[in-house]
Amino acid sequence: MGVRALYMMDCGGGEFDYGVLVALQRPGEKVISPFSACLLDTDDGPILIETGVNPDGLKDPYAAAGERARDVKIFLKEEDDIRYRLQEIGLKPTDIRTVILSHMHWDHAGGCKFFPQATFVIQKAEYRFALYPDSPFRKPYLRSLYEGMENLDLREGDGEVVPGVWLIFTPGHTPGHQSVLVSLPESGKILLAFDAMNTWMNMELKVPGGV
Repeated sequence: MGVRALYMMDCGGGEFDYGVLVALQRPGEKVISPFSACLLDTDDGPILIETGVNPDGLKDPYAAAGERARDVKIFLKEEDDIRYRLQEIGLKPTDIRTVILSHMHWDHAGGCKFFPQATFVIQKAEYRFALYPDSPFRKPYLRSLYEGMENLDLREGDGEVVPGVWLIFTPGHTPGHQSVLVSLPESGKILLAFDAMNTWMNMELKVPGGV
């Protein structure tokens, strides 16, 4: 059967310049962009996609976003903690054996420390860049967030994770960004693009997202 259900989880949000979401468009205009994670209920066990924001950001924005906290206003509630969101659907962090990260920016990898037993499925190019980012693009990467990631499944390009779940290599936002294609029993196939496309305006104007 593959994937039985997909759960979307709210993990807070951030105030960004619109030009970050749609490159070079409406500079100076501030918009709220949600942070989210997904849980797939599969025959191979629950699979978490993204881990949200480091909940230490409730008290210290720099703990969540590092240098990006200077130009991003973060909106977090206690229940936006990935552990709380999992609890809402009857799961504990220890139930998660597989975590897929679209990429390793602070707003996607902030809860990795809660899953030391899990295998992290990441593009090899992304892992390399997260540890040794080029200077202009280093701010969204926080090495402190990756300390609990001991089990790695580093991929190179497209590929299947489990039946009904495929990785689609979509570099651009980062060198190793990946999207996730999911086949659901009633809805059919859904592409979780994450930061490969931030808003419908990216498609409408044929303009990529910023960095």
